[in-house]
Amino acid sequence: MSQEASKGGEFCEFDTFEASCDPGEVIQIEYAQYGRMRLGKCVLSDLGFVGCSADVLDLVDQRCSGKRKCSIRMPDEKIASRRPCMTELKMYLEANYTCHKVIGIDRATCRSCDFVKVTQSSGFIASTVTRESGCGAAKCPWLIEAKPGQRLDLTLINYGWSIGNRVLDNSCQVYATIKEIATSKTYTVCAGSKRLRHVYTSQSHALQLRIVTGKPGRVEKSEFLLQYKFIGCEDLAPPLGGWTRRQGGVITVGCNDTSETWSLRCEDNQWIGDSRKCAGYRAGASGSIRLGSVRLPSGLSIVIIIAVAFVVGAFILCIGIIMFRKRYLQRNQPPQMMYPAGKAMTSPDVIKEPLYMPPLYSHESRDPESTYQDRPYRPERENYTHIWERPLPTPGTDSSQCTCPTGTTTASTGGASGASSVPGGAGGGAQRVQESEYNTLASSPSPQSASTTTHRRGMVYGNNTMARKECELPSPDSDNDPRYFQVDPETTFN
Repeated sequence: MSQEASKGGEFCEFDTFEASCDPGEVIQIEYAQYGRMRLGKCVLSDLGFVGCSADVLDLVDQRCSGKRKCSIRMPDEKIASRRPCMTELKMYLEANYTCHKVIGIDRATCRSCDFVKVTQSSGFIASTVTRESGCGAAKCPWLIEAKPGQRLDLTLINYGWSIGNRVLDNSCQVYATIKEIATSKTYTVCAGSKRLRHVYTSQSHALQLRIVTGKPGRVEKSEFLLQYKFIGCEDLAPPLGGWTRRQGGVITVGCNDTSETWSLRCEDNQWIGDSRKCAGYRAGASGSIRLGSVRLPSGLSIVIIIAVAFVVGAFILCIGIIMFRKRYLQRNQPPQMMYPAGKAMTSPDVIKEPLYMPPLYSHESRDPESTYQDRPYRPERENYTHIWERPLPTPGTDSSQCTCPTGTTTASTGGASGASSVPGGAGGGAQRVQESEYNTLASSPSPQSASTTTHRRGMVYGNNTMARKECELPSPDSDNDPRYFQVDPETTFN
């Protein structure tokens, strides 16, 4: 990072050394001597004691370096304690400083994120920025990220150092902690006894840096800077139709279709060497497709795309067939179960499905004539006639004379049994019925068995009537059944 020209001068007894920098910058003392260095502003006569001095850079660093501004009133007790010359002689301070630009950020940004990302290739991270804003501390660390293939180099500028002070090997005043993003490996940065010291070189291109600051109520730690910079060259993408292999600062490039290879070396974070292209790819035609970090040949890529499209199409087709079949089955479901009148629809036999519809026919008994009027007989629509359109044989007719086939049937009454006669004919007379147009219902009980006398009745279900083809109908035990009714033999509908 660039820095301004040094500022400073000679500060005599009762003078004040003052240093300040603009926002985004911190002070760094470059030179500090105390004594009688030369004749000039503060030393007017030689007196035989010119040239005695002491290096007080560490003391001035502790008071000013790493801060936004500072001041030292001369004479200063700590600086004078070095006693480079006779105490009776007047001495002065000569100091120069520069302003270093540091990575700055406001407090609001730190509160709204989990880390502070740094992408500049080099810079200074100051402890005073973390102390003032909280950015870069444990809750919001610095994230320094270079390009893949590069590494990070960190150097500590310790303003809390001291001349001649030796730090024990087992002691560590923690300044910061470093964490590798790729491996989660951590490293602790200790203060040490040197002002400038290299502390760490990363193994990957990104790391987290957490600055440790003093807590309220304790003696403030000296300020420090951590200088970082990107080192090495970023990974080089292989050419079209080629490959790369890297070993440290040297990368080898080759072509897939030929044995041609060439090498490049990394100098000052740049690759130096030939930048060739593989034969057949010089016009820019791509012979491969990159999927993330994997490069596939174009032919294989096309096959994969076609296969994926086929699988997706087959899946959609199967879904369509299943949905069509489901709708077809719903439209062609068998008729729902119908129940006689009086049976509750809450029966457990009822199929509880969304498509269930209650029966649409009526169970109530109706007069045959009104039923016929609602639905008259039409030969072109039905093959059966209504039961009341045909007269029934006279009870007592010999069962041997009952015939079902189409034709003419003669029914006669028995003389000894006392059977009733058919209206419209003499007692014991016969009634002839023409059956060329209708299906007949004819049956007569045996004179010897009155209990098995059969009755000719029509059976009506709602508005639909059906003619029984059998020759015998149910016994008189069904007289009370509301589903049956007696048909008048004389009633005939043409």
